[in-house]
Amino acid sequence: MFSLTYFAPTYAVAHNIVQPRMRAAITAIVSLGSSLTALAIGPTLAGVISDKFAQIHFAGDFVRTCPAGQALAGARASVAARCADASALGTRDALLIFSLAML
Repeated sequence: MFSLTYFAPTYAVAHNIVQPRMRAAITAIVSLGSSLTALAIGPTLAGVISDKFAQIHFAGDFVRTCPAGQALAGARASVAARCADASALGTRDALLIFSLAML
């Protein structure tokens, strides 16, 4: 409910900085900037952090053993389970960090 409360002050400050005839342009620029940040950088950063945490939770070489977060075809069931567990724990930790950052 409160995650979008920054919009009103952001647009108010942006509108006060420019002349009245430029308000539509500054609204478009601020919207584009926040969209690019939220939709492009956010998910990519969350994925990178998730992968780093998965490497920490996996005992061994996670990148080589579990490409794309899954065990290689023909791998033992225990390896596949370890890959899935490490991926899940990495995703959980990344989402916890992003949730704390939103506060």
